[in-house]
This record gives sequence, structure tokens and C-alpha cells, in this order.
Amino acid sequence: MRRGQLPLSDEFSRPLEFVDIEEQGYSRGFNCIAGLDEVGRGPLAGPVVAAAVVLPRGFTHPEIKDSKLLTADRRETIAPVIREKAVCCGIGVVEVEEIDRINILNASLLAMVKAFRGLKPAPDYLLIDGRETIPPGWFKTGKKASGSSPQQRTIIKGDQLCISIAAASILAKVARDEIMVEFDKKYPQYGFASHKGYSSAVHLEGIAIQDIGRTSADDRRVVAAGQRDCVVAAAECDGVVAGRQALGGIARRVGDLVVAAADGD
Repeated sequence: MRRGQLPLSDEFSRPLEFVDIEEQGYSRGFNCIAGLDEVGRGPLAGPVVAAAVVLPRGFTHPEIKDSKLLTADRRETIAPVIREKAVCCGIGVVEVEEIDRINILNASLLAMVKAFRGLKPAPDYLLIDGRETIPPGWFKTGKKASGSSPQQRTIIKGDQLCISIAAASILAKVARDEIMVEFDKKYPQYGFASHKGYSSAVHLEGIAIQDIGRTSADDRRVVAAGQRDCVVAAAECDGVVAGRQALGGIARRVGDLVVAAADGD
């Protein structure tokens, strides 16, 4: 006769609370813990944007969750609360030209480094959404290191498990959306304000029908060339202004279409 399944202890059956992951780090002796996340790995156009957030120890808020679970209005409402309550926060932006040069994965990690550099005090422990850690050498500025490199912990689905990563996901998403809305004002035919550069039917149709006689790739290069004078104030976070000048345009290389389909956020 089969025995019934033994009940799980409360430790295993209860949902993981946001504050648990940060508290694990503090209990190990770390003094300043930041959550990092990025947005913009999947689109056909626009930059990749990352945010880094240090929240007060034990902080919680019912509206802070994975940015993908929130409407745009809710993200825009909660973002100022995060900036106000955070110990510090920073935004990092990597443009299309750099994405094409170093690939989208490295661009995502570089955006996180830029966001990290905007944090004061500098964290000694980073909680990073996903699987990839930042190469330690990337924390150096020129020939000088800004102190010792922080310890890192990657967390798959971290934006659903860790409140500081969730907060970073919201700030990154809001900042990037603002950039794409500014692009839409100059190039309304592509619908950037609605799809934010992702591969929607409207976006692909806009690429296909614009500038009759050019290929899709040529059309994207025309858009890129026109963006050289576009200056966008992406976000202001704890006094750190994430402004950008789009020197390389907004449209990514044709080869990135494959990356965009595979990378998700």
C-alpha cells in the first residue's frame, strides 16, 4: 500500500518573500546590497537600459514587483516612490552603436555596470536578475579600480523573487519607455510609443512600408542616421541624470533580429 506524501515544512511550502534574499546577504556580513536588472535585450530598435537600486534593509512595498506584471501606468506611479525611498539608485544606458559592436549580452552587462557606478554608497553585494555575472574587471574605471569588486549573486526570475531587483526592473522599464516615446515624436511612422521597439506587427509593417524602394535593412539605417541630433533625458535617479545623445541611431543591425527573437527582455 502506498504511503501518503509527507507534508512539507513551512519553510519549503510558504512563498519566498522579497526581503528574504536581501536579508541573506546582510546576515553574511554585507553592508550595502543592490538589485540590478535590465530591459531592452529583445527589441529591434532602441537602447538597452539597466537600473541598480539599494533599498533600506527590510523595506517592502506591495506595489513593487516584476515590471512585466504591472501596467505602464502602475510602473510610472511606483517609480517615483522607489526613487524617494531608495538609499540610492542609478540608471545605465547603452546605445545601439555599442550594442552592435559588443553584442547584446555584453551591452546588457555594461548597462548594469553604468548603473552600478551611479550608486553612492557603492554596494559590496549585487543581486542580478538572470544567469550572467558581470566580469570583475568591468568595475574598473580606466587604470584605477573603484575599490574592490563587489560580490555577485545571479537569480533566475530575480525580478519575481527579490524586491530590489523588482524595483530595478521598474526603473529600467520606465526609463527606456521614456526614451522610446521621445523617438516616437520624431519618427511617428514607426509607432515607437506603443511597441517601444519590440517586434510587433505595427513595427514590422512600419519598417516594410517606409521609404519605398529601399530594403528593410536600408530603411533602418535611414532611421539611424536621422537620430544623430536627438537628445533624450531618460530619467533622473537620486541626482544621477541618465541623459543620452543617440550618436548611433535607434535601429539595430539585421543580425540582431535573431538575437531579439531569442533573448526575451
